[in-house]
Amino acid sequence: MKFYMELAGDWAYPLSEFTDRIYDGEEKIILEEMTRKKSYEKFCAERMDFIEKGDCGSHCNEYNPCNNISGKCMWLKNSFVGTGKMFKLTNNGLEAIKWKKKYLVKYIVV
Repeated sequence: MKFYMELAGDWAYPLSEFTDRIYDGEEKIILEEMTRKKSYEKFCAERMDFIEKGDCGSHCNEYNPCNNISGKCMWLKNSFVGTGKMFKLTNNGLEAIKWKKKYLVKYIVV
C-alpha cells in the first residue's frame, strides 16, 4: 500500500483518505508519495514523539504490548519520508506533476 502526504500536512495516509475528500467536493489536492523507512526512528503515539531503537520496551512507563503479554508496543508507529514524487489528485484521478521542492522529513501514519 502506498502512502501520501499533502504539502502542508504532517501525516501520511493511504490514497483513499484523499479520494474521499475529492468526492466530498474538493477540487484538487497536491500530494507527495511517501515511503516507509524501517531503519529510521519509530514514532511513539503515546508520547507523540520520535524514539530511537531500544527506547521502547518493558522499561518504558507507556509500554503496552499488542497482545497484553509481551512484544511490539501498541503505541509504536512507522516513520515515513518523502520520495520527491509529486502528484495532483482531482476528479480525473492521480496525475504525476513536476515540483521544485524536494525534502526529507519524518512523518507518521495515523
